[in-house]
Amino acid sequence: MTKYLIFAILALSAAALAQTTVQVPYSGTVPITIPAGCTLNSTSTTGGTLSATVSCPVVAPVTPPLAGRTKLVPSGGTDNAAIYAAAAKGPIELGCPLAIPCAFALHALSLPANTNLWCDDGVTISDVAGYLTYDQMIAVAVNNVTLAGSGSANACLFTMVYSYRKNAVLTDKNVNQYNNCIWIKGASNVTVTGLRFNQCGGDSIYVSTSSNVTVSHNTSSDPIRNGCSATDNLTSVVFDSNDFSGAHNALAGISDGCDVEPNTSTGVIKGLALTNNYWHDNAGDGVCLCFFFTRSTTPIDVTVTGNRSDRNGKAAFDKSNWPVPMTGAVKFSGNTVNGAAVNP
Repeated sequence: MTKYLIFAILALSAAALAQTTVQVPYSGTVPITIPAGCTLNSTSTTGGTLSATVSCPVVAPVTPPLAGRTKLVPSGGTDNAAIYAAAAKGPIELGCPLAIPCAFALHALSLPANTNLWCDDGVTISDVAGYLTYDQMIAVAVNNVTLAGSGSANACLFTMVYSYRKNAVLTDKNVNQYNNCIWIKGASNVTVTGLRFNQCGGDSIYVSTSSNVTVSHNTSSDPIRNGCSATDNLTSVVFDSNDFSGAHNALAGISDGCDVEPNTSTGVIKGLALTNNYWHDNAGDGVCLCFFFTRSTTPIDVTVTGNRSDRNGKAAFDKSNWPVPMTGAVKFSGNTVNGAAVNP
């Protein structure tokens, strides 16, 4: 008898309770890794079928209590030092002095641990001229970092005007796609929520070898490379309710709404959840689940549920180069392609 692992994934909110069920054939023991913020409710076995019920809260941006935060306004020059110093002492707010809009200028800022940054509506965070090949506008290589905005149409905007222009005309793929707006690597307990991204010099949000990361309710348009990337060793990483569009620069060689791709044969994906995102109008794939370098022994645990993929130039859900056999599973449910229900 063929056995199945059934995942019932519940999205909880104050107004509604939605449930989807996914069946995945299995042979032997199947480990269950719970995405960050989710709870394993129960498991059971009936007629040779294993069932696991997991509850995942719908993460929404929450306006923090701004009282007590150190408020910073643009200096008129590069703002790295002021932001770093204030963030190292406690929660900060980036805002405008009197009227909006206003803009902060950054040159490859690495944030300190425990940064809690709120960025006001009407604020732009931009790069300056002179970024080198691997300079990131904001690098997160530490623990306990929150970057948040309101999630509104006028939410805080991250953009890399100088790096975008530089990289958009370079034909060498070794140097034309690595100036990411937000780069998260070797970090844990990181939240990026409620922000807008436009014309980043690489990915809008790049996550690599990190754990307990939540990227939610952000809007990304026209990056040089991908709206988001999830690479290498990941544990409990969630991309929820984001809008990724307009990746289109063919010179970078990749232009996906989101790219899930361990970069080495030792990469491991434990508990990656892609939920309720909208990938649209990208030149490449909506989302590329591309395990080029993985082996049959590489643990894979990915949930892809409730997403929309519309008008992308290549595959809506690209499943290239999956190892055969594959250890673990990619679980699809509740996804649509150009308005039609499709679960590849």
